This record gives sequence, structure tokens and C-alpha cells, in this order.
Amino acid sequence: MSEELIDITDVAARLKVCVRTCEHMIASGALPPPVRIGRARRWSSSSIDEAIRQMAGRAIASGGSRQWVGRPRGRSRT
Repeated sequence: MSEELIDITDVAARLKVCVRTCEHMIASGALPPPVRIGRARRWSSSSIDEAIRQMAGRAIASGGSRQWVGRPRGRSRT
């Protein structure tokens, strides 16, 4: 039985975030590292589903607050 491999655009679509946010989540360890096939990066569908379940569990445990906070928008006031 073969595992479905998805690319970063599919990962972003499942998480309902942009591709760049996925890149940040991968760098921070919130998402699993990709499998490399040549130059292509792919994720197993089940590993992304598991990461989503873990993020949802952490959000519920913390009272529903956001776990992923991106870079602040707008100009800095410094």
C-alpha cells in the first residue's frame, strides 16, 4: 500500500494558510520535515494530518488561543 505524498501548496491548503506561513512552521518545527525526492519536497498525507491533530489538541488544552503567531504586521514603532 502506498502513502499519498503531497506538496507544499497542498499542505498550505489543508492548513488554510499561505505557503510562506508553512515555510515558517516547518522551520520552527510545528510541521514535520519533508521527504526529499530529488529537488522536490513532499509530505506524507498522514504526517500532516497528525500535525494538524496535535496543533488542535494544543489549542484545546490552552483554552483555544492561537498557537501559531506570525510576524507582526505594519511598521515597527521603534
